[in-house]
Amino acid sequence: MRGRWGYVVIAVLFLIGTAAGVASGLVLAGLGALGVAAVALVKSFLRPAARPRQRITAAITAVAGVASFIAGVALAPAPESTFVAQPASPPSASSTPTSSPTKQSPSPTASTTSPTPARSSAATPTEADRRAAAESKAKAEANAKAQAAKKAAAKKAAAKKAAAKKAAAKKAAAKKAAAKKAAAKKAAAKKKAAAKKKASAKKQNSSAYYANCDAVRAAGAAPIHAGDPGYSRKLDRDGDGVGCEN
Repeated sequence: MRGRWGYVVIAVLFLIGTAAGVASGLVLAGLGALGVAAVALVKSFLRPAARPRQRITAAITAVAGVASFIAGVALAPAPESTFVAQPASPPSASSTPTSSPTKQSPSPTASTTSPTPARSSAATPTEADRRAAAESKAKAEANAKAQAAKKAAAKKAAAKKAAAKKAAAKKAAAKKAAAKKAAAKKAAAKKKAAAKKKASAKKQNSSAYYANCDAVRAAGAAPIHAGDPGYSRKLDRDGDGVGCEN
């Protein structure tokens, strides 16, 4: 880069390129900067004393060249669209063989209306996608609503079953308590009747009296058992609780 010859080369290439346009000048200047950077990099390997500074300068020049090239490409005008000429109409029978066929130039109306089917065909999938998305959303909402209703019904059935089970347990407990109460009442009545019977038997035992087994047989009470009215030990000689057996 000694003598600044590289900058002169880049400037000359830019001026040459601007003859065709600024974009061409930037592209040529970018390519020239890349070439100068490459030469400087090679020199930095050949001259170790100036290696660090030359490498830095070469890197800066290369970056500037890339930026200039990209800017030139971006500013370059787009290529004009060419239209295909329509084929000439066949010559009529009355036309002479020497007559040259005329080329029909494409009309502006045809060129402007041709993209319309493409736009309509491109819009059709979008509308179909929207309809599909709406149907999918509606289906998802319906499924969610059905799941919620099913869950609510299951919850209601479980609550009803639990209430029925609780009522049945309460009814069984009440029935058990009533049966226990009735059994207690019955046992009390039975105990009371037994006590009454015992008292009556005791009373009869104290009032009845049989002198011997003949008197027992005459009264129709033979055989007489222990606890029966009129029973006494003298009527039961073997002491087995049954008197006047024979």
